[in-house]
Amino acid sequence: SDTLAFKKSYGLFAMNFAKNSGKEQLILAEGYMDVIALHQAGFDNAIAGLGTALTTEQAHLIARYTKEVVIAYEATARAIQLLRSVDCL
Repeated sequence: SDTLAFKKSYGLFAMNFAKNSGKEQLILAEGYMDVIALHQAGFDNAIAGLGTALTTEQAHLIARYTKEVVIAYEATARAIQLLRSVDCL
């Protein structure tokens, strides 16, 4: 859960690896296990939001590193809307 020093709505799981992958796009997966499986399969540009839904803060963070996102989860419509609002997708 959130604390004074940590806010889930601002973080992305595996962004520390994905931003250094050398790939021009990021793969936005639904959860931690999806990202781990994608990394094991060689897709080291996979990330996931911390929490249940993509937030505006997370979309801004993604836009800092790429303009192209592959969305691989069920809440695609909401993610597309958020990413377009930060000029990313």
